[in-house]
Amino acid sequence: MAVHPAVGGGERCGKFYQELVEDLYAFAEHQFRTGRRLKDGASAGEHDQLAAEIFAAAGIVPAIALADAGPECPQALAYLWQWFSELSAGLSSNGFGPAVVTWEALRAWSSFMRLRLEPWEARALVDMGAMRASILMEDTKGDDGGQDQGRQHRARRLVDRR
Repeated sequence: MAVHPAVGGGERCGKFYQELVEDLYAFAEHQFRTGRRLKDGASAGEHDQLAAEIFAAAGIVPAIALADAGPECPQALAYLWQWFSELSAGLSSNGFGPAVVTWEALRAWSSFMRLRLEPWEARALVDMGAMRASILMEDTKGDDGGQDQGRQHRARRLVDRR
């Protein structure tokens, strides 16, 4: 996910924070993908873990790492991940897809929590919400004729335009 120039505070915070936000996005994407529920009700991460255990018990070394720990959450932005988790827990869905972080929901949550968000923090929270919704909407069958990839690409373009 491309980071908007304003993320990281633009000139004020510079490249250091932009790179941290990119690391946070990588961490968030891994969390969303491994936590995504599949058709059988288990998460993708649970499937990977079970497969890794079965291969290990059979003495087979898979060609790829199945239960990848993924990127770590950057410590300097761990509070943003915590805020995102709290904010997401209170989101409501319209019934047509996953709940998304809207600017209105973010304003209400931050006001209720008495937090004064920096603009780049707010943008990062909204962007992670869009990423989460996009990943949760991905087709889990894998036989949609490529339509899912088009949906993912469109969702990425939406986030990249910000």
